[in-house]
Amino acid sequence: FRRVLFRSEVNAGPSLSMHVAPLQGEPQPVGAAIVNLIYPPGRTGRIPVVTITGGESRAEIAERLAELLQADGRSVGLATSQFRRVNGHVAKNSPKSDCANVEALLMHKAVAVAVCESRPYQAAREGLGCSRCDVVVIAPDSSDRLRLANKRSEDAPKSEMDRSGIKAAVRGLSASGTLVLSVDDPDAETWAALHPGPIVWFSLSGSMESAPRFSDSSVTCVEGQVRGTMGGSTWTWPLQTPEGQAIRNVPAIAAAMVLGVVPHRR
Repeated sequence: FRRVLFRSEVNAGPSLSMHVAPLQGEPQPVGAAIVNLIYPPGRTGRIPVVTITGGESRAEIAERLAELLQADGRSVGLATSQFRRVNGHVAKNSPKSDCANVEALLMHKAVAVAVCESRPYQAAREGLGCSRCDVVVIAPDSSDRLRLANKRSEDAPKSEMDRSGIKAAVRGLSASGTLVLSVDDPDAETWAALHPGPIVWFSLSGSMESAPRFSDSSVTCVEGQVRGTMGGSTWTWPLQTPEGQAIRNVPAIAAAMVLGVVPHRR
């Protein structure tokens, strides 16, 4: 028997200069080889980024969406104004800035899907913390909730800074990104006009008649059942949505549907 020994070097900061510009011999494309190893053909190295903006139900929707994605077997990073969490484990030091939260999730090697709350006033001042989003959900606010309950007839106007922050999120969508938007939002037409790409409409009242732009994808809540339509297929989500929970369940399920989570896969 022959014993063959191999010696290898593990270098945390390898220098490529000796290969790219050697003193003798031909240069070797080692940089390209390293990039091709990290990002094989067909891989971009990017992960889906979901931004939840709009009204104060943002954090509730983000948490519910993270639950749905984890139940589907995804490795989820969740960032809200209260905490940052990866696969259910809360980070010890969660920054207060939404931008810092997003950046931390994108740097985490275990995160395969990032779900981030974006407070509109922070987005207006600091940006989103990422170059683009794949899904943006505009959460209903209290005025929408009260209006649907017929407790008041006028909607509380959003501040200019809030509107700027929501616009920043919608404009941060990639060309193929999807906007998840309520037909009951008084500014629905404004937000829809900012994004020429796909839109998934949702309704807490069960009606899609007021949608300002046609889409073959929608999610509604009818008698406690969440019903979805996408690409000609219609399904009913196998869960009951008690009164008061639709505001978090319906938008979260709409976003989960965009990311490929449907009832038959649960």
